[in-house]
Parts: sequence; C-alpha cells; structure tokens
Amino acid sequence: MEDRISSRGLSCYNISIAMVVSVLVLVLAILIPVVYLGFQELAKTQYHIYLVTFMEKLLFGNRLEETITCDNTSLVTRNEWAARLPRKTELLSNPVMNVFIHNTAGHHCEHQTECAQTARVIQNFHMDGNNWDDIAYNFLIGEDGRVYEGRGWNKIGAHTLGWNENSIAFAFMGNFNDRKPKPIALEALRNIISCGIKDGKISPHYTLYGHRDKRPTDSPGNYLYAEIRYFKHFHHKLEKHKQ
Repeated sequence: MEDRISSRGLSCYNISIAMVVSVLVLVLAILIPVVYLGFQELAKTQYHIYLVTFMEKLLFGNRLEETITCDNTSLVTRNEWAARLPRKTELLSNPVMNVFIHNTAGHHCEHQTECAQTARVIQNFHMDGNNWDDIAYNFLIGEDGRVYEGRGWNKIGAHTLGWNENSIAFAFMGNFNDRKPKPIALEALRNIISCGIKDGKISPHYTLYGHRDKRPTDSPGNYLYAEIRYFKHFHHKLEKHKQ
C-alpha cells in the first residue's frame, strides 16, 4: 500500500516538474527575443505576429479560429486564399443584430484563383496602406459564388465606423456602381447569412444595411444596393450617418 502511495506521489511530482519546465521554456521563448531586439523592434517582426497568435490560442482556445461548415455555401478559408496573419484580433460578441453589405470598389472576380488574389490585394491594402490589423471585412463574396473568410464570425471588423462592435460585414468584390452583381453572388449572400443565423452568429431579428446607410459612401454601389433593398431584413427607414 505504501509503495502505491509513493508511486502516485512520485508520478504527481514528475508531472509538476514537467509543467514548471514547460512554463519556463515558454517564458524564455518570449523574453529572449524581447531582450535581444527590444520591444519596438520586436513589434516589426513576423515573430511578434506568431507570438500574438499563440497567446490568443492559449487564452481563447479555438473560438478565434472557429470555421462553420455552411450548407449550400462554398466557403474558402483564410488558409485556402493564403491570407496573412492579423496583427491582433478582438472578440466579437455573437449573435450580432446588424449586417452590413459593402463592395470593395476594385476588380471583379469570377474564378477562385482570381478571387483569392483579389482578397490578398485587398488585405495588403488594408494592412499596409491603411495600417489596419487585418482585412476589414468579416467575409468577402466573389462572383464565382464563393464566400471568402475575412475576419470571420468571431472577430470585430474595421468596416463601418461606429458599428464594428455589433455587426458583421459582407463585402462583394468589385464595383457595383456600374453593373449588377451576378445572381450566384447574391445567392451566396443569402446562404451565408442563413448559416450565420443557424449557428448563432447572427440574430434571427437582425437588420440589414448597405454601407451607405451609415456612412457617407457610394458602397455597396447603386446596383447592389438596389438588390439588397428587396431582402427581408433590409431596414426601411434611412437614418442619419453615425459619425
């Protein structure tokens, strides 16, 4: 009996030692680059991005990376379109009450390879040109009928000033001031919204807005805006822009 107790005690002791060693290794992995490079220089390196991502996983688990499988929707993940890592992320409280529709005002795309390239160009512009932490939108929609994961369901976007903390934004890739969006893209929007409702990311009582309804902009373009006005949850009272 005493041998069993001693064996259990030794086992617990070994586990405790292993945990302490793991923590020390983690601390050293963080401190050594900080001491060597300094905080300001570290912030400019790719190591900093990986470190932030690791700490987020440690603190929040899989919630930041949750990807929902949506019926009737071809969803292209960040990995699949070769997105860059975000500089930082903030958790979005689900379900949201507001959904915003944008257009990116750039190139149209009709094939996955082309749309993935367009998504990368947009992300680079947002991160390098605007100095944002990531691509602005939660999701992007191509005229190939696919939905491209941006910040996703669980992260606050940078799409509609004053409304980012309580909304999700879907951006159609292209400029829809001069042409109608393809029906396959509009169907993708309907399907991804339905998916968000089903999985508790969007409230069943959500309100749908065009970007121009809350900000002084042409987005989502005249033709796309005309289409979303027929969606069931589209708001019917145009409100003043929220500054």
